[in-house]
Amino acid sequence: MTLLVQGIAQDRQDYLTLQQQLETQRMLLLARDIAQLTTINQQLMDIYRTLSQRATERQTQLRALNVSADKQGLFSLFRRLPPEQLKKVSALWEDLEQQTRRCQQLNERNGMVLHMQQDIMENIVNADRPDAFLY
Repeated sequence: MTLLVQGIAQDRQDYLTLQQQLETQRMLLLARDIAQLTTINQQLMDIYRTLSQRATERQTQLRALNVSADKQGLFSLFRRLPPEQLKKVSALWEDLEQQTRRCQQLNERNGMVLHMQQDIMENIVNADRPDAFLY
């Protein structure tokens, strides 16, 4: 159980770092700083890889404890904790879910910026075509 909670705490910390990195990525996208974007994208991929590995480990741990390898299985273990610990672990999980949602929103926002930039570049590149319009 301790390893599971430690993994969740590490995930939470990684998602906080991920939020900062996604904010930086947005600024670099807007500045079109390719060199720094390359660096930040590699850092993002490293964080994603770490989070994925930890999720796989957590699933393995849950299966080893004979519970389903999902949120329900995790919470079935949490419910076995004393009330004070349950409260702390539940709050940690809730915060992790909130951080995850925030990162998803930031990632989607960055994707929209990138998509808009691609559309603008396509319009510029195709400006000599009669059917291409700049808006």
